[in-house]
Amino acid sequence: MFKSLSPLLLLLMACTRHFPMPMTAAQLAEEKDDGALIAYLGQRDASPTVCDLDARGPHLLALDADLRGELMDGLSDGRIPPSIWRDCVDRLMKSADRQSAVPLFDAVARSYEIALTDPRVEYDDKVQKRLAAMHALLLDRRNGVAPHSEVMVRLFADVSEAVDSHRLDTLATRYATELMSDVEMERGTRGGQPVDVAMLERLFGAGDEPALRRYALRLPDSMLRSDAQRRVIRLHIRTSPFPQVRENAGAVEETVMREGSNPVALRAHHPLRAWIDSAVTSDRGIRIRQDLRRGTATLLGDAKGGAVSVLPQLTLRGALHIELEGIDGPVTVCAPREELDPSPCVRAREVGIDSPLMFADADGTLHFVEHLFARDAAAIAANARRVSMPVVVDGQRLTALDWELQFETPEDLVFGGGTVGDDGPDVDVRVEALTTDRLSYIVKRGAEEYHAIVERPHARDFHVTSRGSDGSRGLDGSAGGHGGAGPAGISASCPSSEGTNGGRGGDGNAGGDGSNGGAGGRGGQILLELVSGGPNRDALLGILRGAVSSKGGSGGAGGSGGTGGRGGVGGTGGSGTMCTDSGGHVTVLSGGGSGLNGSDGRNGYAGSTGSNGDDGRVTVRVIE
Repeated sequence: MFKSLSPLLLLLMACTRHFPMPMTAAQLAEEKDDGALIAYLGQRDASPTVCDLDARGPHLLALDADLRGELMDGLSDGRIPPSIWRDCVDRLMKSADRQSAVPLFDAVARSYEIALTDPRVEYDDKVQKRLAAMHALLLDRRNGVAPHSEVMVRLFADVSEAVDSHRLDTLATRYATELMSDVEMERGTRGGQPVDVAMLERLFGAGDEPALRRYALRLPDSMLRSDAQRRVIRLHIRTSPFPQVRENAGAVEETVMREGSNPVALRAHHPLRAWIDSAVTSDRGIRIRQDLRRGTATLLGDAKGGAVSVLPQLTLRGALHIELEGIDGPVTVCAPREELDPSPCVRAREVGIDSPLMFADADGTLHFVEHLFARDAAAIAANARRVSMPVVVDGQRLTALDWELQFETPEDLVFGGGTVGDDGPDVDVRVEALTTDRLSYIVKRGAEEYHAIVERPHARDFHVTSRGSDGSRGLDGSAGGHGGAGPAGISASCPSSEGTNGGRGGDGNAGGDGSNGGAGGRGGQILLELVSGGPNRDALLGILRGAVSSKGGSGGAGGSGGTGGRGGVGGTGGSGTMCTDSGGHVTVLSGGGSGLNGSDGRNGYAGSTGSNGDDGRVTVRVIE
């Protein structure tokens, strides 16, 4: 029977790791901690291609129990958008081995069973989308990968009982009915009657494409599956806007059955021109984040309003339009085989992108390269304010993706001396004012070389500094010795000697003085070269003089003075006594008092702070 689902989601544990964002696919592939996939897929424009175990770019390495649990948790608590979740799981199903994929399908079936009776399903859009994602995944299962038979038998029995007893709401009932019909198709029946060619023909006559597509996936008879596919193709041919398709229906049908699409021979139909929908390029930009110490740059997405995320994958099918000689109307990239689309199209392998920033998948999907070497990023910065990525069809550049390009200001480069008190290193800074209104920095420290790009309006925000090391801290003074204890007094003695007082304790010694701190190191010598400053050279030079500097290190703090010794304790007084004479008279003799304690020694004086190092010299040279 169905298990009830609590309306309250479990709160995330306080120890859940927060990953640095945005997270690229390459960073995900290297991440070992649980929760990384949820964090990645929860980002705007995250690419579900990372879930394809055979993907060309960075991707997950395996589908294991931890990953299955992570995916189901991410869907149930809303951290993974349902559409992205479905695409990810679908790619895993296709690329993972059956032994790994089937348990994930089992988990989907169990969660689906629970979701059907969620009381929020009729009014909560988020719950509806999660249920729809699982429903579509179960109905589109193929390639022999499905939940274990005992899981499906249990699911079918529970769904049937829930429908018969009218325990489901309207939306849930529709989903349940579709699922039962789908399971029935796998047995080769519909409404208890065997599915045959005549039934398929009736569906074709009624234009019932969804049913025909379902039969093409589910029927156990391969011939009937093929017949259902043909009728889907014929429906598309009948309504095709291309006269070449309608006039050659038989040949087109055979081509789609054989190849899964209707590709055009480009040698006979030469490409004339192409264009890309403006929506693909209008609202996004590329932001380059630089790691100067590692010599790398990361490409990120820059949306309007300043939001930063990963860059999206771009599907050319439907977005790229190509005019071909002899074809009435523009065509696009061929659809996947399962769409059974007879429209003239161009094979994905005949479409490419001529840019180091992107690469194309086998299905024509474009992906941005996520990481570059700093030198390569510098070369891109010099070319244009925007970046143009030509789209090539049959070897011809017909159009281009044109995106805005922005460089984030990198972290400052600060070079320090080696050990305390050392002088800062000598540094060469060469700044070239590019025609793209950017500044290109090449910073050399000995054999090390760093490349940076700074947007010119942000020149004052990037600093290069040679800094002397701080001086050493002075040594602390030694502690003073403690004073000795005073001598004890003499005890009283009969017949008449009273006890004497104890002696005064010795004084503590003064603490030793702390030594002075060491001098800070001198700043290194800097050579600043400005190349091609342009018409505003003097203003730029003034900014660079403030941003490139050599600073002396701070003087070391003086050592603390030693603590003075404690004064000695006064001696104890002699003890008193009682005397008795021959006549029996008793005389009491008093004892002596304790001696005074010695004085504590003073604390030593703290050492002085060392002198600050001198600033180094910055030599400026302008190269026309």
